[in-house]
Amino acid sequence: MSALDGLRGVAAFVVLLHHTLLIRPELAAGYVADPRPAGGWVDWLLTYTPLHLAWAGAEAVVLFFVLSGYVLALPAARGRPTRWRRYYPRRLLRLYPPVWGAVLLALVWALLVPRGDRPGASWWLNLHAPMSDTGRVLHDLVLLRRPGFTNTALWSLKWEVLFSLLLPAYLVVGRWLRRWPLAVGATGLAALVFLGASFGGFAGRYLPIFVCGVFLAFNEDRLRRLFDGLDAVRRPVLCWWTVVAGCVVALTAHWLLLAVLPAPGTALVLAAWTVQVAGATLAVLLVIRWPAAGAALDRPVPRWLGSRSFSLYLVHEPIVVSTALVLGGTPPVPVALAVAVPVSLVVAEVFHRAVERPSLRLSHAVGGRAAAPSGGEALSPSPGGRAASPSSGGAASPSPDGRAALPAPGGGPIDDQS
Repeated sequence: MSALDGLRGVAAFVVLLHHTLLIRPELAAGYVADPRPAGGWVDWLLTYTPLHLAWAGAEAVVLFFVLSGYVLALPAARGRPTRWRRYYPRRLLRLYPPVWGAVLLALVWALLVPRGDRPGASWWLNLHAPMSDTGRVLHDLVLLRRPGFTNTALWSLKWEVLFSLLLPAYLVVGRWLRRWPLAVGATGLAALVFLGASFGGFAGRYLPIFVCGVFLAFNEDRLRRLFDGLDAVRRPVLCWWTVVAGCVVALTAHWLLLAVLPAPGTALVLAAWTVQVAGATLAVLLVIRWPAAGAALDRPVPRWLGSRSFSLYLVHEPIVVSTALVLGGTPPVPVALAVAVPVSLVVAEVFHRAVERPSLRLSHAVGGRAAAPSGGEALSPSPGGRAASPSSGGAASPSPDGRAALPAPGGGPIDDQS
């Protein structure tokens, strides 16, 4: 599981890069319907080629959701029973206190560096309005309505909380999918993702992604046997790298489509979205099954990023916004990166020690007390231990969606230990 922590950490860092690069108007323009980025060839390459993966915050969010579904469902898939009375208080206390701390910190940043429009700044930077609406601040504290006012990255925690509350239903779906052949189950998942995004609104877009992670957990053995075949071929390393290349192409499918068709139809955009979800699922499977990928992510830097990923996700966005505003609204990207990235990492470390770690201790303590035996309590396989989460855009974000179907820029909940 340490390799998955590393994957989560790298994805969290990608979200930080994502928001920092959105300071540049030409790059931010790629996330709205019109116009296409008016910058030079570097902006085009960063937006419409696989290079976009280096700052693909929306795609990182999809990855987080798949990770969350996988890790929270894994104990149940392996037949480990647990008491739901223990799970729910631990899970909610794991999520909410750090969010409350992040909202307070965002308000402090807004007081120190007042928000407001800056002429010539990107639409993403200018959507950060002055924080005078207490009702919308309360939405951020509760998460279940339209979070994302004090900190746009909070939007995705709405879906994380809903998934956490609905986990028993997801486990039922996972057990049902395990009865079918792998190809049938995978096809059904693809149809669910496509149709959910087509007709289900934002809930239909995001909640099915968790099912993909649940599917991985409940089909762990069958997928292991399938991928073990790659090591039996004549050139296994080449095969694995081919899978990596396919994963990169799938994760950036939306942008590759726009490079060819600047105004694709809705069906093509939804198909690209489905391919992106499949790419994120494949990325998680790749880290689980390929020892080289696991070893690369089980190094000190990815592991540290993984252990601080939830804190980094929660605190970085107001820092990026404040950095841009202090530097005039349109700072050069290298300058913004040189300031926002190290400051975000330092604040994330402090936040982890001061807020997240005590919250984790509290969740375990309360969960332990709630786990006292009860004659009427139903026992059912459920998660324990760590979970990964995810993170971008949706109705809950104050920023617009991407071209017809791309999630709005941002991140997602990064760490969802229960």
